[in-house]
Amino acid sequence: MAYFDDEQLDFEPGLYEAIFEGFSKPLELPKKQPELVTINREDYIREIKAYERKINQIRRDQESIPDCLAYRERLEVIAAIADPIDRSFATIELAKLLRVSPSLLERDLSKLESKNRATDTSEVITWAELYNREQEDLDWLVHGLLPVGETVILIAEPKCGKTLFAVDLTHAIIEGHDFLSHKTKQGKVLFISVDESLRSTEYKLRNRNFSPSENLGILSKFNLENLDSLEKELIDFQPDLVVLDSLRAAARGSTISENSAEFADKIYDLKMLFTNHKAAGIIIHHSTKSKEQEGVSKVRGNSAIAGAAWGVWQLQNDKSWDNSITSIKEFSYQLRDAESGNFSIKLNPDDFAWQKIEDHCDRADNNLLNQVIDFLTKEKPKAFEREEIANALQVNDRSLKFVLAKGLKTGQISKRKSETNLRKAVYFIGE
Repeated sequence: MAYFDDEQLDFEPGLYEAIFEGFSKPLELPKKQPELVTINREDYIREIKAYERKINQIRRDQESIPDCLAYRERLEVIAAIADPIDRSFATIELAKLLRVSPSLLERDLSKLESKNRATDTSEVITWAELYNREQEDLDWLVHGLLPVGETVILIAEPKCGKTLFAVDLTHAIIEGHDFLSHKTKQGKVLFISVDESLRSTEYKLRNRNFSPSENLGILSKFNLENLDSLEKELIDFQPDLVVLDSLRAAARGSTISENSAEFADKIYDLKMLFTNHKAAGIIIHHSTKSKEQEGVSKVRGNSAIAGAAWGVWQLQNDKSWDNSITSIKEFSYQLRDAESGNFSIKLNPDDFAWQKIEDHCDRADNNLLNQVIDFLTKEKPKAFEREEIANALQVNDRSLKFVLAKGLKTGQISKRKSETNLRKAVYFIGE
């Protein structure tokens, strides 16, 4: 059984005396003769050295193991306390019991937590094992745009419609209807609104015709430095989607600049918090003003911020339309494990819902997609390779590849590995 020694915790001199006095029988110190009033300096030094030898012997003594373990157990209890105030109080109380400085306990707590993190292990998996493992399709919250448990960053210039976009998506998740022609999974949404007043948020929700619902939670106070409070809300409310509006407002007061790579650690922590609670996340942020940068480079701040997210969504004025029509935007998305894309959208002033604008190419693609869906529906439950569908419909393979990807994004078509050829995929209509 292992226990802490000098190399593991490196306790301050005298700390063991306090530990063992609290947990085991008192130490037997050298007794002084009561009639002695003074002591020779050399005798005093010898007495101190003898005392130190006794402490060192206790460190090596196997009988001290239960005391060391008891100290470690108390440290682990304190380390598990999430609330910083409760943790400080527990540290002070233990310091009083042991008659040591709380700073010494904080040092040992830090070493204990570092040691626990260092013991995390991972297993090596061969490529053959990974290749032959059953392929799992992404579990989409918004088909083709946002999977369950993943986080994206939504960027745009100020007053471009980022919040209205997130509000419309929130409405789609709560009501379970399509969002920009993409199917959604109905669920609960936690909307963190720290970029504007609660009254402004209420105004946007009313304009989008939200019905009173217990599936929508609104959090008006939050700071990135206090993820513990957010985790409590995630445990209590159990949302399927968390919207943070906005990153800059939530980081207000932070001493870390968003231009620093260290700032991206906050995004990683936030993303992992969402993932651990099986919630997807949308983090609203500003884009850069530079006209030369494009794609993920438009995310303002350090480039590591974009790298911390699963994908980047962007809203910008659509240059293919008349510049006077400011309500038409280009929505583009770059995703880590799915196909990227872009299309034009327009805000409906009557209900503040975003609508996808179709052009002639879209209509042609939709006609071919409908043919594919009709064919696969008639042949249910059979599944077909892409070449087989192209031959059956007498269509171009390149066009078919595009519309199949589109059908997968919208959730109208399903895909899995072929049972006869693991290198190929087959398409079918799911239940």
